[in-house]
Amino acid sequence: MGEADSPSRLIWRIGVTAAAFLACARASAMLEVPGTNVAIFWPAAGVMLALMWAWGVGIWPGIAVGALVHALADLLPTHAPLVALAAASGEAAADVVPTVLGVIWMRRSLAGDDPLGNVLDVARTFFWGGLVAQALSAAMGVATIWLAGFVPTAALVDVGAHWWASNVVSVAVFGTLLLAWRPPWKLEGAGRHLLVYSVTAGAGLVVFAGLPPDLQAHFRYVTFLLPVAAAFALGMPGATVATALLCVLAVGSVASGHEMLAGMATDRQLLLLNVYLLTLGTAGVLVAAVLGDRQKAEAQREDLREQLSRAQKMESVGRLAGGIAHDLNNLLAPVLGLADVLIEETPRGSTQAEDLGEIKRAAERARDLTRQLLAFGGRQALEAKVVDLRAAISGMERLLRRAIREDVRMEVRAPATLGLVRADVGQLEQVVMNLAVNAQLAMPRGGELTIELADERIEPGEVTAGDVPEGDWVRLSVADTGCGMEPAVLERVFDPFFTTRKSGEGSGLGLSIVHGIVAQHGGRIRAESAPGRGSTFHVLLPRAHPEESPAHTPAPREPRPERASGTVLLAEDDDAVRSVAVRILERLGYRVIATSSADECLRAADAAQGGLDLLLTDVVMPDLNGRELFEKLAASRPGLRVLFMSGYAGDVVTQRGVPLEGLALIQKPFTAEALAEAVHHALSSRPAHRAAG
Repeated sequence: MGEADSPSRLIWRIGVTAAAFLACARASAMLEVPGTNVAIFWPAAGVMLALMWAWGVGIWPGIAVGALVHALADLLPTHAPLVALAAASGEAAADVVPTVLGVIWMRRSLAGDDPLGNVLDVARTFFWGGLVAQALSAAMGVATIWLAGFVPTAALVDVGAHWWASNVVSVAVFGTLLLAWRPPWKLEGAGRHLLVYSVTAGAGLVVFAGLPPDLQAHFRYVTFLLPVAAAFALGMPGATVATALLCVLAVGSVASGHEMLAGMATDRQLLLLNVYLLTLGTAGVLVAAVLGDRQKAEAQREDLREQLSRAQKMESVGRLAGGIAHDLNNLLAPVLGLADVLIEETPRGSTQAEDLGEIKRAAERARDLTRQLLAFGGRQALEAKVVDLRAAISGMERLLRRAIREDVRMEVRAPATLGLVRADVGQLEQVVMNLAVNAQLAMPRGGELTIELADERIEPGEVTAGDVPEGDWVRLSVADTGCGMEPAVLERVFDPFFTTRKSGEGSGLGLSIVHGIVAQHGGRIRAESAPGRGSTFHVLLPRAHPEESPAHTPAPREPRPERASGTVLLAEDDDAVRSVAVRILERLGYRVIATSSADECLRAADAAQGGLDLLLTDVVMPDLNGRELFEKLAASRPGLRVLFMSGYAGDVVTQRGVPLEGLALIQKPFTAEALAEAVHHALSSRPAHRAAG
């Protein structure tokens, strides 16, 4: 049981509620119509509704005690004890039951936890907490005093109408005041608040007490503008304070015998007085709600503009990265391929072999950099399969523990059951590694790194950070206990090349790459952080369909023979790539027919002596793309196999008519060993079906 729910805290709140009710009741007794014992309005109704909203329905005994004590104090001097007790109990019930029901109705109808959060919620608060709940209060209260013989039957309608109207005014004035000023308070511009309230009070005193009666009838409606002005200047809190000031001044003027509402404060005219007060009480609140909605809409539009700008920037840089990666891949392909060939032809242990090894390792690092560029732009070719993230994280846990410092304690939390996702395990490992390394850097003096997996469901209409669509997701969270981030840093954390590290210590691409990989998987990522409180990154991935199952380990491939055979028709427009591919394949034993374009490839196929076993073709070429070339050849050669190769990103390959799933594709740059394996596997597989259309 938390402190807020402890018995001592509840008892304290009940006591405060009872005291507040008695104070409001005594105040209303001071604001009676001159010459009568009729209170102009009943502040307790709104105050109790606001307290119960904030503290819960458990404070109802406080309302009951306060109402009972107040009623007995009024009735015992003039009525028999039993009659007084019965009537007091009925009046207490008329205060407790409608307040409890009003709060329950409000909670069921409001969109959030703020009864004044938007125009619709303000209307729902006035309707359920004001009109409906106070109608029930009036019905119960009037029935009680009628049964006790305190009011004649002929006056029931007038008394009930005034009871209801005065309670509704109380909700509109004092209820909204307390709801708008619930803790934690945020008073910005105290001087501006003081100025607005001073002007409001001064104008109210002039209108309600300083003008002659003949002028009051014209100027009293000008007071409606004062809460509206406060709403523009100070928002909802300021509007409620201005409204309360004016209503207290208006009621005080009537109670003191001033003729501010001459002829309206007697008999049935009390209802008209309450209508005036209700209008005064709701004008500023409704305008403040409208302004609040407008500000929220503008903030949302600004947020959407920022998201669009960020997405366009990521898209532009991603396209640039993809283009650069393609050119680099074509440049690196002959370097890697020829390095392998030369290494095999050079005696092991020689200086030349060591130099060639360094060349190959440098080329491989450059290749990895191009893959990071593609991942950053969300254009890396994914090898997606249905996986269980628990197994994936467990498989890389040992690597993670070696990658982080010893003073960083790592904990992995995984549930007993977890939904499956369709993902590229290698790319997700890079996501986790990047997030873990970032977390380590945020904890220079050590700390705790927590990786947590969980299922998450977003219900229809549910508002989430990062605008996550409804549906079933699997959440991967990486949390640290490091220094945290300032809001300005948090807003730019996924921006490319943005880093808070010293020059030379980071490229600013790590989290951008993470963002690109997650987006390419159809997922969402959001960050939570505060200075001194660490950071948490939540990655949400769509759950795989129930009928899908985790991918099984593929059967072992047939061993590649030492000397290959067969005819390979090669179509590659880059001279260097074509040259190194021919050299690698001929060294393996294949007969190679090399062409530099699709048209040349078609002519070479027609002139070829003997059969063609494999088409090895680039995807993107000037005349025909790889798929179109294969379809033309396969039309007359049904047994022809195909192996596509490309230095472009995965999305470009797909747009060119080559789906990544189900067809053989080798990404440039490739090593001699990788090309040998890919060609052997393509020749060992079943012939590809000719695509329709």
